[in-house]
Amino acid sequence: MHVRNTRFLLDTNEALISEYRKYAGDLGEYGLLLLDQLLQKVVVLEISDETIARCKPLFPEGQDADILHAATCLSAGGILISNDRHFEDIRQARIIEVWTISEAIAKML
Repeated sequence: MHVRNTRFLLDTNEALISEYRKYAGDLGEYGLLLLDQLLQKVVVLEISDETIARCKPLFPEGQDADILHAATCLSAGGILISNDRHFEDIRQARIIEVWTISEAIAKML
């Protein structure tokens, strides 16, 4: 999920929802209930091929889901929040804004 603006609107894409479904299933009934509540608050975006192509060179081979997450943020003008080091190159290129989880918590409080 990617936080957009300071109103904390959540933008996502189908790939990320698929990942979350997998993890929620691992957590059992409560994980699926939590995911259901979260999905009521999101905007699912379709990402253009051009946006994906702009992000792709900044990721290692095989990181397709990460490319889509970055492209979602680029499309939405949002901030990507993750501790995943695969986002470091796109952060340094300043194509999208990337916060660590600690940075996001500090900025949102």
